[in-house]
Amino acid sequence: MNEVLTPSAGEIAESQELLAAFEQNRKSGSAVFRFRGQRVDAPHCARARTLLERARLAVLL
Repeated sequence: MNEVLTPSAGEIAESQELLAAFEQNRKSGSAVFRFRGQRVDAPHCARARTLLERARLAVLL
């Protein structure tokens, strides 16, 4: 897969952390939360899921 489209190890780790934080906040009833000082909501999580899917397809996960 093209290097431009292949997620870096840092991007993969950040996406995994973001989705874990999203799940934790969702369980407490909040769909919007702060992650690393930034407001995060569903579109951010969708991008993180897409990135992890690209990593899976590139056999990085």
